[in-house]
Amino acid sequence: MELEWYRVLKNNLEPGDEIRKIYAGKLDGNIGYLCLSNRKLMFVKAEGFMHNIYDLTLDQNYDEIILVFCEGKFNLIISEIGGSEHKFYSFDVPASAVERSFEQITIFTLARNYL
Repeated sequence: MELEWYRVLKNNLEPGDEIRKIYAGKLDGNIGYLCLSNRKLMFVKAEGFMHNIYDLTLDQNYDEIILVFCEGKFNLIISEIGGSEHKFYSFDVPASAVERSFEQITIFTLARNYL
């Protein structure tokens, strides 16, 4: 059985895109799941009793993100073109692991687009 929050992520992928990594945590104070796909960064917010309501609150292509960096052990800052900034607090892994995944996936995506 597929989890509802995972279904929300999958329904927002473009053809040929696939989920690479998922991290549980808080984005801008909202509990949910940060997803790194081949092409974009998404966040599904979980709300309601027992977290049974899910809403996609971030759906950003990598070319619209200008900077990702760690702030402390578990905080990751995501800066978008236009000046918007998001703070992700990772529940289960250090922010450096999320940052490293982001770098690896985006480098792979850029390389594949230019070959």
